[in-house]
Amino acid sequence: MASRLKPAPMQVMIVEAEVATRTIVAHKLRQAGFCVVEAASAHEASTYLNAGRPVDLIFKGVMLGSSAEN
Repeated sequence: MASRLKPAPMQVMIVEAEVATRTIVAHKLRQAGFCVVEAASAHEASTYLNAGRPVDLIFKGVMLGSSAEN
C-alpha cells in the first residue's frame, strides 16, 4: 500500500512591532499547525524575504480586540 505524503504546513509570517500581540498570534497559529516566522518590523520581514525564504501568507499590523466595537 502506498503511503500518503502529508502536505507541508503553510509558512506564515507575522509582522508586528508589539511583542505581546505578535507572540499571542504566533502561538495560536502554531497550535493550529502552521509554521510561523515572526518579524518585528518591515525591515526585518524584508530581510527574511529577500534571502529567498518561502512564505505563503503575511499578516501585517495585527490588531486584537475584545469586541467588534474596538
